[in-house]
Amino acid sequence: MAFSPDQVHLLPLEQQEAFFNGPALAPPEGIIPNLEHPPNQNALTHAVTTLLFILSTGFAALHAFTCIARKKQAKWTDYVALLAYLFFVGYIIVTYWLIVTQGYFVHQWDMSVRTFLDLLLIVHIASHFYSIVMAAMKTVILVEWIQIFVPRGTRNGFVYTSWMAIAVNLTFYIIAIILLNVSARPYRRNFNFTVPGVTHFNSSTTIVAGAAINVVLDLVILVIPQRIIWRLKMKKAKKIGVSLIFLIGILGCIAGICRLAYSIVFFKSSDVSYAIPPMSLWCIAEMTCAIIIYCAPSVPRALKWNQKGGTTPSKASANNQGYSWSNPEASSTPGTGRKYTRIDEIGVHLGDISSQTRLGQGP
Repeated sequence: MAFSPDQVHLLPLEQQEAFFNGPALAPPEGIIPNLEHPPNQNALTHAVTTLLFILSTGFAALHAFTCIARKKQAKWTDYVALLAYLFFVGYIIVTYWLIVTQGYFVHQWDMSVRTFLDLLLIVHIASHFYSIVMAAMKTVILVEWIQIFVPRGTRNGFVYTSWMAIAVNLTFYIIAIILLNVSARPYRRNFNFTVPGVTHFNSSTTIVAGAAINVVLDLVILVIPQRIIWRLKMKKAKKIGVSLIFLIGILGCIAGICRLAYSIVFFKSSDVSYAIPPMSLWCIAEMTCAIIIYCAPSVPRALKWNQKGGTTPSKASANNQGYSWSNPEASSTPGTGRKYTRIDEIGVHLGDISSQTRLGQGP
């Protein structure tokens, strides 16, 4: 009968040590395992990870600055986004942990079983962080879209589509997190194949499914604001300016598609330790894009504030420089009492919007 890794505890101690210190995968013919100093791409991974972290943190800081500078009370979506950002930081930390301890883009035959098991533990932890970040960020993005583009109390196709996407997003990631933890028993077998027990299903399938669902949701987030933007009664140049801010979602779609492609490679590959890094980097890119998409509407306001030398909102209006610091809670259509967020709230120079250009209205 063939030897199974979960039977290693039955071997003599010396053979157990030999197993855990040996290559995690049989090398291709003619290749000698290099367990001491395996070739890797740690420098590239470190540079890309740091760049994306700085980029996302910069946008998050500008968003926070805008709220503080305007003395605006944070919304519940801001708190959820902050929580998601903290889990994103957690993902970045475990990425650096992996760089230091195991290395990125290391072939599995250049990695001992012991090291490979540590890698699987790190991936297991990171998968939870990623799922929480994406579930939270996509939810708050769609909620923000509703608040920006639809008058309060209105129910239309935009609202229903957004809430349906939110429901699908949250449902999937809740299920995905559960599946990550029940694919095998006892619990440690979920990330350690040498633990005796039962494997119920291959949890890698949830990675591919999650990548596919992410692409669909990214497309929804990208497309649904455009129809409303291009129906606004404003100059074409202003429509383009607003549209470009919301088209940042294209970057998220590209990252999602690339992650889906590498998820399929990961699912089919036996060289798991080499297939994980590109997928992980695209996960970081996805999370970065989600943070940018949520924070981007605040960036023009922060930059405009800086250009005016810290001018207060009231003084900015008095100066009549064409930039409105309108209060979404105070903006309403005369005679209806329905409050809505003026498009100026996203920080694009638009001037005043008349009551005929309410966002989210049908023809």
